[in-house]
Amino acid sequence: MGLFDSLCNGKNSAKNLLAAGAELERKNDLEGAFEKYKQAADLGNTEAMMAIVSLYLSKPFRQIEKSNMLELMQRGVPVLPWNLVTRKEPDYKSALEWCLKAADLGNGRACYTAGCFLCEGIICRGDIEKGTEYLEKAVKAGVPGAKEAIYLFKPSGERLTDEAYESCLELFAQYASVGNAMMYKRYSILKSGTPKQLARLGYVLIAAQNNNLPNYGVFKYSFTDSGIPFIPAAPKRMQWKTFLRFDLNAFEAENPLIAISSDIIHPKSGYSMLGEFHHAALAGTAAYRSPAFGWLGEEKAALVFRLDKAVRLNAEAMAEVVNYFSLTPEEYEGDSVAFMVDSGEKEYSVEIACINGDKVDVLWRYTVDGSSEVHEYFEPELLSLNIND
Repeated sequence: MGLFDSLCNGKNSAKNLLAAGAELERKNDLEGAFEKYKQAADLGNTEAMMAIVSLYLSKPFRQIEKSNMLELMQRGVPVLPWNLVTRKEPDYKSALEWCLKAADLGNGRACYTAGCFLCEGIICRGDIEKGTEYLEKAVKAGVPGAKEAIYLFKPSGERLTDEAYESCLELFAQYASVGNAMMYKRYSILKSGTPKQLARLGYVLIAAQNNNLPNYGVFKYSFTDSGIPFIPAAPKRMQWKTFLRFDLNAFEAENPLIAISSDIIHPKSGYSMLGEFHHAALAGTAAYRSPAFGWLGEEKAALVFRLDKAVRLNAEAMAEVVNYFSLTPEEYEGDSVAFMVDSGEKEYSVEIACINGDKVDVLWRYTVDGSSEVHEYFEPELLSLNIND
């Protein structure tokens, strides 16, 4: 048998193995399917390699157990016996290994998937440059969405003045509202912004995502090198208290109005969940409608605070906050930082929104033992605003 015949037989064998694997997968024999796919992959068949990737990512195949502790800590949720769980999730590491094998053999779909894995840092150290190289190969292979993915992950490097940045941000929002693909290119420019500008981007993204606006879900806010997100309000939970850090760079107004609604807030009686530590001035009360969440219904009664970076706690109170929450200087220092400390109870729900004119933007939702899902979204509506003279 000649070399050409051997190669043809190898291709036919790989094709047959791939078909046999697909048949076993349809019968839900995932281990049997894997063995057939692996035999085809060992013959250099990249489609079989990607079939293995699909098994890992989209099927209950060789899943691994993982605790949700890190996720809770990153969200500022208290780590308690009743919300600490171990769950099964895909073996992303094995999926990436097979994906890289197929990508290095020129499979366009694999190049796209590997590029996204590397850029996002899924089960690997994030590598924008390497990930972009794979995405560029996917673009050349004609893979849909690959060009947009490059814009999504790689900042353009273009620097804008604050005024030009705001104009770009407005264009981005306009494109996103109608699903225009130009939103990806604008986003890559916005991702190249200064910390102050990235905070503005974070505000737009969080407000849109909390309102479940279409086309915004793929866009991510940025983080500082030490892991602090560029978003308007970032929580840190310790036992029964929550440290709420506000980045004033994110807001249009210099001293923004922040509405806090909770099932344990009673604005008429003046009782609030805010404890003895806060540095924000109580400005009044508000009522607004937004989607029901946790123990909160649609109509929210809120206390309104005016954030002011010039207001500081005394040294003793500040030391107690820092020690209680194990804060790093970056979390509480800086010209753009204001914060509150919630001394909430065991079970409650809270929603934080910014009131700007007659517009209400939801910035953060949190609940303990209430439903964390929002089933019916609608545009928040300001019902009343009573600001103290």
